[in-house]
Amino acid sequence: MISTLETLKMQLRQAIIQLEQAEKSLDKNQLEHTKVYVRNAKGILMKLGITF
Repeated sequence: MISTLETLKMQLRQAIIQLEQAEKSLDKNQLEHTKVYVRNAKGILMKLGITF
């Protein structure tokens, strides 16, 4: 059974991965892809109660 802490860690890792992908696509001037990755990361963080 996965603990709450492990679930939180997995979700944070997914947000980090999305932001890393956004950074890579930004370096390649793929702005549409960057927007999608940032939106995904933001959605994950908002589910966790982290707001901007």
